[in-house]
Amino acid sequence: MPTIELPDFPQTEQQFEDCVAALFQAAGYFVERNVEEVDRSPLGTLNILEMDVVATRWVNGSVDKVLVEAKSGGWGISDVFKVLGWATYLGIERSAVFVNESAKGRNVAAVGKKFEPLRVSLCALGTADTMHDRFRAAGFPAIREPRLIDQWRWVFTIMRKLENHVRACHASGHARVGTTELLAYERLINDEVFFQPDDVVRLRRLYHAFSSHPRLTRAVAEELSGGNFQISSGPHGGRLFSAALFRGESEVLQAAFLLEQRARLAILKAAVDFYCAGEPVPLEGELSVNGVQHKFGWLPPSFRLGYERLRERSNFEKYPLIWQVFMWGFGGFYISDRATEELGLLAEIVEAPLQDVRQALDAFDVLFPMSGGARWLVHAHDSHCVVLKMFPAPIRGLGVLLRRELLSLPNLSELEYADRTAGDLALWFRRAYELLSDGAVEPALSVTE
Repeated sequence: MPTIELPDFPQTEQQFEDCVAALFQAAGYFVERNVEEVDRSPLGTLNILEMDVVATRWVNGSVDKVLVEAKSGGWGISDVFKVLGWATYLGIERSAVFVNESAKGRNVAAVGKKFEPLRVSLCALGTADTMHDRFRAAGFPAIREPRLIDQWRWVFTIMRKLENHVRACHASGHARVGTTELLAYERLINDEVFFQPDDVVRLRRLYHAFSSHPRLTRAVAEELSGGNFQISSGPHGGRLFSAALFRGESEVLQAAFLLEQRARLAILKAAVDFYCAGEPVPLEGELSVNGVQHKFGWLPPSFRLGYERLRERSNFEKYPLIWQVFMWGFGGFYISDRATEELGLLAEIVEAPLQDVRQALDAFDVLFPMSGGARWLVHAHDSHCVVLKMFPAPIRGLGVLLRRELLSLPNLSELEYADRTAGDLALWFRRAYELLSDGAVEPALSVTE
């Protein structure tokens, strides 16, 4: 296989946005990307704003949130004022504009000084060798492991490609019902609930949508196989679903796996936001619809009890970050006989004690219990890999890359496992390579197995 490479410095608008997001992710922020507010009414569609990055840190019970704009081309004072206006509109106290070049006749440092009192940081990234230093000079945390920046750039590329496969499938008319549902669900998780100011309503909407989409990937698989999309009747999914689950096939189904796990992560983040507000989660509430008050259950007792358990734990406010880094950075798995080393690195990245990270990894079991006591993290069949169920194989493949970069995991052919461990790692790595090598990326990723 030929080597795929990321350019040392981003060459396109998307790559620049990915790079800025990766800086915040590598610095220990929970990252949300491309959050868009759109007003849809009978009079038409109005695009209100689209934020490249919203970065959040939870520190000692308080929330540090940054609204970020990435400008890969020309920029001007109006761009800085635009971001300041968005931040004011959303009640976000801090914002930042990252630029690739200086506008003619404007000095980045001089302009930045004028906006510092308004808590707006203006930063020119410079070169690949200096971007993390300039990031810190702009007032953000130090990046202790710069190699994580490229890891997150790969992750964002993979995620965007999976999402694009859903859009392409939808445009082709194939599996139209299922892809319509995937796209609408993604808008809700990524965009719509972000602009809901009430923490309770946001958590309720997320959980209601989650509970309304049982067996989502199976339903999409059923439709892709020629059947009907039936989200609530427990479709089997057939051979296509099994191939996606065990062999990492079908980009659309891998994207559906991604969306289902994003939904759980969004609910976990909403629960932590509620925890930071210092309030208990209500079991029921009221909502005004056309001037009439309606009472209904907010969340099932099982979720509330799970939340009450988790909120008593040390570093609960870091659970969304721990899970985001574990899923997207580590590929949603760890190798059991290397667990101390691998989870120790995860603990260093999120700046939490190892025992707290180990405990955090049962959060999905607590909030989203499965029947029969089944667990979300399980040993893969005849393998040392402990994997998150229903997780996209290409992102697992990037988890293999992380270990080869930071933990000196040998070439997969040198692993001395007698079981399927090396084969699983090689398969996931190959799925990442196949998705990245379709010509849509500028593509340093060695795929020697």
